[in-house]
Amino acid sequence: MKSLITAFVFIGILVSCNSTDKSKNTTQKSSEIETSIDSTSNKVTKQLTESDELLPIMYRLMADMNQINEGIFIENYPMIDSAAYRIATHLKINPAQMQTIKKNLGEDIQEFVRIDMVVHDRAVSISEAAQQKKMSEILSQYDILQQSCVNCHNQFRSRLRGKLQ
Repeated sequence: MKSLITAFVFIGILVSCNSTDKSKNTTQKSSEIETSIDSTSNKVTKQLTESDELLPIMYRLMADMNQINEGIFIENYPMIDSAAYRIATHLKINPAQMQTIKKNLGEDIQEFVRIDMVVHDRAVSISEAAQQKKMSEILSQYDILQQSCVNCHNQFRSRLRGKLQ
């Protein structure tokens, strides 16, 4: 799984580096990047989202966060929009794992769910801002989204690691 993510990131970097040729126009570069990212992303998406378990869902969200970040740097609004949409519509954790999570978190499950809703809402906002090509709004919402992810990891990762087999 880690090698798949590494390959995805490496391909993204190569595509970005190769797209900096000044002789190509911006539209052509964006199109080439989108095509390459889409074909790679579809392969990664299929492998990472076939499971409704927490860890594969988290890996897919990480890949989508990386794609939003890349889209921001190259000002590729369709890339940002599609990745944000995937975050907003991520798979739900399967019922068996959700029961284990509830058992391990106790009353803190409410905070876990609240953070997931913040992630969902910010991803929707990013998608909408990307459709309107509002980079400052994308950046503002991305900051909240990223901080929510980090807060969730800080609060819950150690309590759940090794318990969701």
